Amino acid sequence: AANALVQNAPNPFMLASATHTTIGFDLANSVNVSLRVYDMLGHEVRSLVTDENRAAGHNSVEWDGRDANGNTVSSGLYYYQIVTPDFTQTVKMQVVR
Repeated sequence: AANALVQNAPNPFMLASATHTTIGFDLANSVNVSLRVYDMLGHEVRSLVTDENRAAGHNSVEWDGRDANGNTVSSGLYYYQIVTPDFTQTVKMQVVR
């Protein structure tokens, strides 16, 4: 399997009706992964996975729409990015409060 970052579901992430959105990613090999959410200005909102070893194949992580301080984020566009030693990909998502 190739490395890939999958579109989150649900997207748009409607905070009123969904407790979380799921971000999926596929890995060709077992590697250390970081996955972070950023706002439109490129500021880190939350680190969901920090240099964690993940197995080859399909993986997923949930985001509850909160920032690192536990506050619910505003409506708008956000980016999430996966970083491994040999792969980086960024995908856009919409949050509706």
